[in-house]
Amino acid sequence: MKKFLTKLLIYSSPAIIYLLLGEVLLYKYKETVPLNTVVQQQAGSKQELYFFRKCFNTPTALYKRKMVEIKKPDILALGVSISLQFRSLLFYPYENRFYNAGFMVNNLQDFESYIDLLHTNALHKPRLIIFTLDPSWIQHLGFYDFRNNITNPVLDEIKHPNLHVKAVQEAMQFTFNTYPNVRFNGPGFGAPAMQRNGYRRDGSLNNRVQIDTYLAKRHYMDYDYKQHLKNSTFVFAHPLQVDNEKIKSLMHCFEALRAMNIQLIIYFPPIADDFYQYTRHNVSYTRVFSAYLQLQAELQRRRYQVIPFATPGQLGLTDDYMLDAIHPGEVIMSRQFYQYMAGHPEALKTILGLDLAHLKQVAYQHTLCPLSFNGE
Repeated sequence: MKKFLTKLLIYSSPAIIYLLLGEVLLYKYKETVPLNTVVQQQAGSKQELYFFRKCFNTPTALYKRKMVEIKKPDILALGVSISLQFRSLLFYPYENRFYNAGFMVNNLQDFESYIDLLHTNALHKPRLIIFTLDPSWIQHLGFYDFRNNITNPVLDEIKHPNLHVKAVQEAMQFTFNTYPNVRFNGPGFGAPAMQRNGYRRDGSLNNRVQIDTYLAKRHYMDYDYKQHLKNSTFVFAHPLQVDNEKIKSLMHCFEALRAMNIQLIIYFPPIADDFYQYTRHNVSYTRVFSAYLQLQAELQRRRYQVIPFATPGQLGLTDDYMLDAIHPGEVIMSRQFYQYMAGHPEALKTILGLDLAHLKQVAYQHTLCPLSFNGE
């Protein structure tokens, strides 16, 4: 028996060493920091801390919910990935009262459940919601429609021991592929966060990969969205059809917020001119987008505060200001926000004292990259 155990130890020792080394890497990358610890440290830090994992999941909806519970923001950004460029620095002197909860509410199930939480005072009721409304919200079988992220959020993978083997493999591969540029002392939680790529303390997303790629190549990239539309893959994987029931439900949600005296600014984000021209040859997408613009007009008719759709070219800019075909960078988003707020004094009713001069200075400052103010 002793001889058998000795042989077993000899043969299994490489696997044990591999797993132990991998767990050390996961620890060094702070991939295994529990979500509650991440939230507490981000909320209490005066220095920027990022959160984004590579080897385990980043349970964004749960993470954003916990941050909202702690911060109790009076100014809240909602939407899917396209909303993530709204930053606290736009809201001086109310930076500490802002939070970007993008990806907490990903579909109409989420939106309705979130409103239920407001009704029951289970979550802090914000004074202002900036809701980013992209075409996926009215599309039948949208990309994010298959889960209620409020009542049934994706949980934290680090709590599942069986997922650590996969995570160890990821950590080893990532480390050796990026050596000698590996960083273990970056200001964040998770391997990407160590490189300043991930969610900031205010909930916005720093897109270091796109920023660094632009700085290296100095031209817009659509990141294959035209190909995805052509092949019906990724966010276009399901048939592009307008869902009128979703439009009705969306309007009902907006009316519910209005009834609670929550100010609502609805942002119709830009898409790249290059992609916009390409979509005009796609009948299904054109049909959805036409209904999307009709919804914009209807919201304006009902006297909602709407930042209207425009391409970069229509704003006097270029596609260089877009992170990709459908995601605006923070510079173009901030300029649209400033132009709307400066031209619509009534939009300031719940944030009296918002410093428009500061907002303009931020939005129109000189930047090294049209995607980001400072890359941080």
